Amino acid sequence: MNKCIFHGRVGTDPEVRQAGNSQVANFSFAVSKKYRDKSGQQQEKVSWLRIVAWEKLADVAAQYFQKGSELILETEVEVRKYADKDGVDRTATDFILRGFTFCGSKRDSDANQHNPLKFGGGAKSNPFADKQKPFVDESLPF
Repeated sequence: MNKCIFHGRVGTDPEVRQAGNSQVANFSFAVSKKYRDKSGQQQEKVSWLRIVAWEKLADVAAQYFQKGSELILETEVEVRKYADKDGVDRTATDFILRGFTFCGSKRDSDANQHNPLKFGGGAKSNPFADKQKPFVDESLPF
């Protein structure tokens, strides 16, 4: 099984382009982990992920995701090897978007009410409201 679920925030507005006959969107996604260091001080580590969305999910991401959007993403991991412009072998890890759930705060919703193309004001402005399933996981650190 190749499935990764992340709760975090969109780091960059999705960039959409054509890849052959397919549409693809790329964006960064921040996830954080809170922990206590050896001295007992609260610390937070943020990891940045590269998310790739294809076809219909690319269209949806471009229309409804924006920098700062709080989401739960369902992805699968894909590791690619390539040679850079200097011929050095590199490895890249991408997370391929397979599904998502909006989970922004009321403050986020209020901030986006002026733009009907961006998710924000409840079920009327969220075209996916009837398809969302609640996600509850008490083990999430934030």
